[in-house]
Amino acid sequence: MKCPHNAARLVALGNALRRNRAGWDAEATYRRAIAASPELPFARGRLACLLIELGRYDEADDLLRQSDALHTGRTAVMHFGARYFAGLRDRPLPPPPGPMEPLSPGHELVVFAACDGVYFDRFLSALLHSCVRNLGRPCCFHVHVVNPPADANEQLEAWRHALGRPTIVLTVENLDMTGWDGEAQRTWFACARFRLLPHLLSTYQRQILVLDADLIVLRDLSAMLAGTAEGDFALVAMPFHEQEPWNWFWADVIVVNPTESAQRYFGLVAKYVDAELEAGRARWFLDQIALAACHLAGFRGQAAPALVVLPPDMHRLSIAYVDGTDEQPADTVLFWSAHASIVDTSRTLKMPRYQDHVLPKALPSEMKSDA
Repeated sequence: MKCPHNAARLVALGNALRRNRAGWDAEATYRRAIAASPELPFARGRLACLLIELGRYDEADDLLRQSDALHTGRTAVMHFGARYFAGLRDRPLPPPPGPMEPLSPGHELVVFAACDGVYFDRFLSALLHSCVRNLGRPCCFHVHVVNPPADANEQLEAWRHALGRPTIVLTVENLDMTGWDGEAQRTWFACARFRLLPHLLSTYQRQILVLDADLIVLRDLSAMLAGTAEGDFALVAMPFHEQEPWNWFWADVIVVNPTESAQRYFGLVAKYVDAELEAGRARWFLDQIALAACHLAGFRGQAAPALVVLPPDMHRLSIAYVDGTDEQPADTVLFWSAHASIVDTSRTLKMPRYQDHVLPKALPSEMKSDA
């Protein structure tokens, strides 16, 4: 019997060859690992990732399905086969939570954030405030909340008052998550924006900046937004040979232009995540897997949407401390991720730089008496 340890060593060697862009050698090494230990699922998954990079999508999909049969993990929601996407195109879009009303004429930019009730309470006011203060151009907002707090409308009214009464559209959906594990809940919350985004595009017909609810905008975004005009959408895209498929495209900042190609692409992404959620495959990073899979394999034989790549250093993903306070972010940093930048999120929330953006949750007493 072949030793699984030898197969694991071959997978590690294949990974190193892949990172060094030695594709043919990496492929041969992964295949040796599969032959040495056919029951080892990871060799098939690693080879599939390499074949995706090389544009051999149907071969990769066959390997992913073999890997699924041996081990249940994120490969279960990774689909690159032509048959899968043919089925998606016949699938209807997930319905919006209610009637979608066009925005009144005015601002050309919509900032869109979706979250659950906990993130709404903890982070959203800082995001809204930072956009109004720092974004560099006027905007309106669409906020979507899954299982919102009972006082969500009252909180939004207080934030509107504090911000000078910008347009903030609120949509909600309520899901019974009894018995769901933490991964399933987090995945549904993360994917909610992509199930709704095609409806916002068709209704609003203007540029949409999709942001994680736990971000704050640190600097003027005018140049970044203008720089996306040549594409249908923009996001951070990492070098494939350095990352896993769930980290190839980042979902925390996405600029979507009101084009037909963007509508087709995000419609496909919505169907992808909806199909996987409906099948009970709520795997963490499903949203980022869908973004990559749809762009790479969803438009074979037709023009793919044009992607503008944003630099990863526009994010503040770590914090350095000097004399007990956080160091001033570099001039290239446009966004601060409160959740991702530090293990202890409660510490981030207490920082003066973050607290400076947090808004009160209630209207002033004089405003309440007038209501």
